[in-house]
Amino acid sequence: MSEIFAVEETINAPVHVVWAHLTEPEKLGLWMPAIEHVHTANGEHTSPENPLRYRAGGKELFSPVVDYVPLMLIAYRSTRGNFSATYVYQIDADESGTRISLNASCEAKGLMVLMQPLLKSVIKKADSVQLKMLKAVVEQQADA
Repeated sequence: MSEIFAVEETINAPVHVVWAHLTEPEKLGLWMPAIEHVHTANGEHTSPENPLRYRAGGKELFSPVVDYVPLMLIAYRSTRGNFSATYVYQIDADESGTRISLNASCEAKGLMVLMQPLLKSVIKKADSVQLKMLKAVVEQQADA
């Protein structure tokens, strides 16, 4: 796996509130504007047995949960052809709320190896702001 980016934020909210925004489909769509029609097979929160399903770029996609520790860590993998990106969200209680990190990495095969530098750049630009967006949504809802 090749690293794409790593970011961190502190969100002024309890761990369980942040966790809900990472695992409940209707909340994921609030801070990930590039995806739409977010759902799971059984309509409940995501888990290893219940992958995330969504629409992006005009295609129906799914992201299996490839690592999972309730209230601490969830990792989603997105694969298109010979290119996979894995997003690992890790959360921890902090004296000022919840500290969250996002580490994104990728793996390319075949001809996609040649495209990997470009794809990493595009992903970094689009997704390295996810935690800032998550923070804004969670803290705005807490103030409401």
